Amino acid sequence: MEYKKLLREALDHAKLRGLRLIDVAKKSGVSHVTISYWLNGTSVPTILNLAAVINACGKQLKLRMI
Repeated sequence: MEYKKLLREALDHAKLRGLRLIDVAKKSGVSHVTISYWLNGTSVPTILNLAAVINACGKQLKLRMI
């Protein structure tokens, strides 16, 4: 699954919980500007930063090797 889709799904979940992008940014330690760059394709997140943002949204990113 593409990271943008994962990120949007997590942010939608956060919004349902009453969290704004700035709240997610503070909780994750990743700036809201950086998250916006990921969403518009200006930059690509590291797996650790993506996981931090997804976790801050109240979701979990689980990886497995196949």
